[in-house]
Amino acid sequence: MNLFLLATFLVAGPYLRIDIAFTGEVAGLLGPRHATWINPNFPPLLGGAASLKTFLDEARAKARQEADTFFLFDAGGVIGGDLMGEGSDPQRPIRIMNRLGYDAMNVGLRDLFLGWDGLQTMIQTATFPLISSNIRLREDTTQTPPGLHRALMLDVQGIRIGVIGLITENAVLYLWKRNQRGLFFKRDIQTAQEMVDSLRREGADLIWVLSNMGFQRDTMLARRVHGIDLIIGSFDGFGLREAYEDPQTHTIVVRTYNGLSEVGWLSLYVSPKTRQVVGYNYRTETLFVDRYEPDPDILEMVAPQDPDP
Repeated sequence: MNLFLLATFLVAGPYLRIDIAFTGEVAGLLGPRHATWINPNFPPLLGGAASLKTFLDEARAKARQEADTFFLFDAGGVIGGDLMGEGSDPQRPIRIMNRLGYDAMNVGLRDLFLGWDGLQTMIQTATFPLISSNIRLREDTTQTPPGLHRALMLDVQGIRIGVIGLITENAVLYLWKRNQRGLFFKRDIQTAQEMVDSLRREGADLIWVLSNMGFQRDTMLARRVHGIDLIIGSFDGFGLREAYEDPQTHTIVVRTYNGLSEVGWLSLYVSPKTRQVVGYNYRTETLFVDRYEPDPDILEMVAPQDPDP
């Protein structure tokens, strides 16, 4: 637990505990595969989405006993394939995420590899909201594309939580022109401040960000935009074994490594009196099949994927 927040936590009295599981930059790697980056000669087997289901079953059972609520988020970048859209499937990962019970997903760069048509397919397939605060319509940059949520407002026993989603403002440099057609990308940090101010005016006590901007951009966001409590990051595949907390704003930044090799787990402790985060515990869990036996129903959904890289 963070030392600064721990001091507050010890004197804050009763608190709410909010458990959050999250993934990011899944990149279509949903099936079992060997972790050659851990041991190239004898790589352990990871279970992908099927092992994630087992983890989530355990996490939700624990949250029912120990926490006040539980959320499952994705920070963006769920579909695979390349920039040309070859190998990209906008439906398969979303159908699996439906079964896993995601609460929300940020739209990442990968999720635009098939352009607006592919994103529409994802929106129509999902049973959970897709968020983007800085993707707008090119013909009217004040408007969010239909089906996307600019933000969410959650309520946990009277604590109101605003959730925003950000894609890198440099998306225009990565995507083919045809995949940008009809879309406009607002400046990410500028949009974040606008959204924080708006949600605070609407009564949000806490602000969480799902980010597909990269770690360096996330730390810049944490420093420059005041009023953000939590950033769950993705985009560059870089993970954190320990949470980063900005020394000035005390914004918490967490993220997992890419390819569904692991899942992030965060417990936030919130004071009902001050309506502020007073402490947290964070860890990541590598989805080894030896630890999290793959769920057979999810395994059947991802079975066509070759377990070898």
